[in-house]
Amino acid sequence: MTRHLYVMDALTRIHPQKDTTFAFIAEGQERGIENFFCELAHLGTDGRSGFAHAAPVRVERPTSAGRGAITGGARQKRPFDDFDVNAGGTLNLLE
Repeated sequence: MTRHLYVMDALTRIHPQKDTTFAFIAEGQERGIENFFCELAHLGTDGRSGFAHAAPVRVERPTSAGRGAITGGARQKRPFDDFDVNAGGTLNLLE
């Protein structure tokens, strides 16, 4: 299964009707991609190997009857190699 990691603001700061990260997660979710998120502070290194304390994330698109929703699960330490896509620019800052 394809996994994407989003390095982003806290979920409470995401606005489902305006945030592009929300849209990216929704599109990936509809394509069967397993989405994860973490904040910048949740990135780290073990020697030359990078990791993220990442949590699974799911979204519900806004409808005319509601605002939409974004929910996250429990964080787990995961190596960057677990993800097919990640924030490459952010990871370069760790080197």
